[in-house]
Amino acid sequence: MGIVVTHGVFISVYDVGVLLIGKSGIGKSDLALSLISRGHALIADDAIEFFPGSAGSLPARDIKNNKSQPLHPLPLKTYPHPNPLPSQNSSGRGDIKDKKSSGGGDILVGRPPKLLQHYLAIRDVGILDIKAMFGDQAVLAQKELSFVVHLKKSPVLDILACDPTPWSLLDITVPCFSLSVSGGRPCDVLLEAMVRNYALLQKGQNNHQIFLNNHHRAL
Repeated sequence: MGIVVTHGVFISVYDVGVLLIGKSGIGKSDLALSLISRGHALIADDAIEFFPGSAGSLPARDIKNNKSQPLHPLPLKTYPHPNPLPSQNSSGRGDIKDKKSSGGGDILVGRPPKLLQHYLAIRDVGILDIKAMFGDQAVLAQKELSFVVHLKKSPVLDILACDPTPWSLLDITVPCFSLSVSGGRPCDVLLEAMVRNYALLQKGQNNHQIFLNNHHRAL
């Protein structure tokens, strides 16, 4: 089994695996801590071990009794496979297609190195034991990677320029979205919205395309 170590912070938001990447000091760990405080879970900080896996091979996480979850969690168990990217069509509905790898796995699974399990490093604060501070529900041993978020300090240029770019590792491709951290934006809330919107996209509801279609029809 091939294992590749990647720099970033891997976190579960509404039970969806999200990898935060960006330059050192951009605020990846700070954002992760804010999300953990909002009821989400840490998988790995700084170094993440990724390896190929198969859909359905990971045990499902029961979030019904997770008291740290927000009051209105998404019905994640009804979601289709989170990795496929729907193709856009004129109706705004998406056609779900799996992206397979040539290495025998169709998903990327991430986990922390043993020495870094449960720990999160925060500038000016120190090394935090997330499990001891927030409880067992605040950490996960491993998780499927659904998409990547690239944190940048660049200004927001276009509200409609939100299409993802492909991000590949071990011959497996997932979508990568950009998130500007400039101007004191509430990045924790924005990332939660990204996950919710992505979940709708996986169901076939492409709000971006629907909005454009309605706009063109109104002209």
